[in-house]
Amino acid sequence: MTKKAFLGIALLCAVSISAMGEILRNVLDYGAKGDGKTLDTAAIQKAIDAGGIIHFPAGTYLTGTIYLKSNGGLDLAPGAVILGSPDKKDYNASDFCPQNRPDSAEQNWSRHLKKMTRPMDWSSGAHLIVGLNVHDIIIRGPGTISGNRDAFGPIAVEEPEKRVTTPMPWRPGEMIWICESDRITMDGIRLIDAPFWTCVLSMCNEVKVRNLTVDMNLWTRNGDGFTIDGCQNVVMTNCIISAADDCIVLKSDHRRTFRKQACENVSISNCVLKTTCYGVRVGVGNGIMRNIRVDNIVCTGRIAAFVGVNFGLVKEISNVTFSNFTVNCEKVIQVKGTDWVRLKRPEEDVLIHDLLFTNFKGSCVNVCAIEPDVPVRDIRVEHLDLKLRQIDRSLCPYRELPNPPAPIIVKKVHKLHFKDVRIDWVDPWSSFQSPIVAEEVYDLRLDQCELGGRKIWGTAESFPKPTEEMIKYRKSWEKFY
Repeated sequence: MTKKAFLGIALLCAVSISAMGEILRNVLDYGAKGDGKTLDTAAIQKAIDAGGIIHFPAGTYLTGTIYLKSNGGLDLAPGAVILGSPDKKDYNASDFCPQNRPDSAEQNWSRHLKKMTRPMDWSSGAHLIVGLNVHDIIIRGPGTISGNRDAFGPIAVEEPEKRVTTPMPWRPGEMIWICESDRITMDGIRLIDAPFWTCVLSMCNEVKVRNLTVDMNLWTRNGDGFTIDGCQNVVMTNCIISAADDCIVLKSDHRRTFRKQACENVSISNCVLKTTCYGVRVGVGNGIMRNIRVDNIVCTGRIAAFVGVNFGLVKEISNVTFSNFTVNCEKVIQVKGTDWVRLKRPEEDVLIHDLLFTNFKGSCVNVCAIEPDVPVRDIRVEHLDLKLRQIDRSLCPYRELPNPPAPIIVKKVHKLHFKDVRIDWVDPWSSFQSPIVAEEVYDLRLDQCELGGRKIWGTAESFPKPTEEMIKYRKSWEKFY
């Protein structure tokens, strides 16, 4: 056999053409072992650098940071697992590019100690998969990408009193981090056991996310599911996300990026969410979020739909619709200001307006809390049918139990319209004294609302006693009370 013929046969072994005309490269042909023990980083990167989409047959591919290239991606067969290395030296340096978030140096404000204390996130700037300034990328399953969370020590903290104060060991940051890139598709992939946030798309355009599964220990510290940061023209559908922090976050934070764009034109639909925090959260960063629709969501957790300007930097949130939610949450709807953080821009430069919450059904402790400390106007809450229940401590790690006076609380809002809202007081929280509390609300309308209430105020005599099963369940969580 001639040398030329031999090289031709070798090339055919390494490259195949799919039915869609894609170039597929089998990662095994580039030296990967897939045995879960051998570090495959160099082999995987060699295949990526060769161009095209990298196919991973069934096996476990232990790896540190890998860097995606344009016009390519990852194709994981059934039984294929990309597994994050437990070794810090296998990951990127935090300063490998100016857009990357550094190791946690910022401090969080302690409400209890009244001072800045612990590192904000107890995380690094390391990632398992990086895409920076790339285009036409696909990451698809049905295989799995695992962050190998348990390899980094006690990251999951269950007890409420210790969740925000327990020091964390070194751990990677966002498991998948794609920044300033275009035409990104994620399809049918499983993302599990992230040691911090699972996936962040930052300042990207033309994004499609479908049939995605995110799964992690529900007590993982800062365990966000999927973050859409300053992205435009995004469709996300048919996803199942279990996250220890927020399931889906929409934000615009361009303090470190070269692209300075709004998070806008985003459609999220047909998703099932489970969380100890927010189901869908809109409002983090220092920019603008607008033209967002979230539809047909099943959510179990603490707060189903959240809009706010946490950390005091957000400039605008507008034209946001939450519709067709089925919930089992502590709080269904929340619109909030800066919480305990000082507003970091002039109040007149912040605006939240044109929010619609419609067609919510299910059970909750609190129906609605609209308590901004920045200008908010034009909010509609329509077609709610909700049953009040007690707090479920298995999903909500409160350090201090809430003490709200009513299931609906609204303050400092201009033009607020409730229409066709029905509340059934099946087993309400003991602190409720009236169906609604309203303060400094200008142009408040209530149309066709049945807000319910206790027949005998201040007592528990008018609502059904909990079943034996519910009493037993609550007793198992008494240690947290």
